[in-house]
Amino acid sequence: IAPPIVHTFNVGPNIEASKAALCPGETSTLRISATDSIPANKITYKWTVKGQEVSTGPEYTFTAPGQAGQYDVAVHVFYNAAGLTKQDLKAIKKNPGAAADRTISITVKEYKAPQASISIDRAEVKKGDKVRLTGTCAGSECSGALAYRWSSNQGSIASGQGTPNAVLDTTGISFNENSQDRQCKKVMVTMDCSDEKGGKATATKEVSVCYQAPPPPVVEKLKVIQLSDINFAENGSRVNNCAKRILANELYAQMTDSRYREFDVILIGHIDPSE
Repeated sequence: IAPPIVHTFNVGPNIEASKAALCPGETSTLRISATDSIPANKITYKWTVKGQEVSTGPEYTFTAPGQAGQYDVAVHVFYNAAGLTKQDLKAIKKNPGAAADRTISITVKEYKAPQASISIDRAEVKKGDKVRLTGTCAGSECSGALAYRWSSNQGSIASGQGTPNAVLDTTGISFNENSQDRQCKKVMVTMDCSDEKGGKATATKEVSVCYQAPPPPVVEKLKVIQLSDINFAENGSRVNNCAKRILANELYAQMTDSRYREFDVILIGHIDPSE
């Protein structure tokens, strides 16, 4: 004789959740434990969110919506005795058990797109100076890792690319070297930041870069160099040896020296009225 069938139906006291707090778009797996001593007795599940049925399985995957807040997820657990034997139905009738309702509250955290700002150590610098840039990218708990990108319309980002702190190098900024006036240019620095959710923010800051070209080199006033006189013999057209030494050793040497390249040679002649 087979032992009598005893029916027991049990449902766990709580809904288990893989995560109880989520950011928008994240998921949490919810499950409830339930057992029935009659294997053929089919356990049924009805999951609801805000009164709307969302699943009929022993597990439900909750996807966090974009709106932050508390979301109550409920499950109604019972069984369906259709198709059972008379002995099974008799056991269930003797000890039917009770349907169970369980509820869990899931927190959906707020997501905010990042906000960006830039601060600089100096608002005006000389050409060639370096400016320290400090970027702030404020996200939310759901932002995840933040990425930074620096750029400038003039000069260059010397270091710190990809980090909150960078350095602007103003060496390569061009100015008019022919002007003696003080010249200033507005350099626009930009920081773009983004988060893991695709949110983006941009901040800009102006830096004034000034320059004054050096004065042109002072050209020394050319002095006059007078060499010794060259004399011709009476009624002669040839110079004597003394004159040759002046022409060869002094005049020619100066004409081929780069220090005298701006000099002109001037010959001043005199004639004796008696000739």
